[in-house]
Amino acid sequence: MASPHIYQVGKSVFAIIGPEGATNFGIVTGENDTAFLVDADIRRLDEIEDALKRIGCSKVSYVFNTHENFDHTSANSPIGIFGDAL
Repeated sequence: MASPHIYQVGKSVFAIIGPEGATNFGIVTGENDTAFLVDADIRRLDEIEDALKRIGCSKVSYVFNTHENFDHTSANSPIGIFGDAL
């Protein structure tokens, strides 16, 4: 599977979109290589980790869910593997 494309849509705002839209989440970069992750899907943990590395983030400080559907909230617990516990 091809890596998702990373679109920089603002100074520190990135949209990550995979082939046919199968992957779609956001990353906002912060100070000290931290990230604010938007809509984390557990089925995309490898893609999330790859995108964080490609953008230059070493840990996730916050996760934001736009709504309660599985594909937006399922990685809330495991996301701690990338940084601080939430």
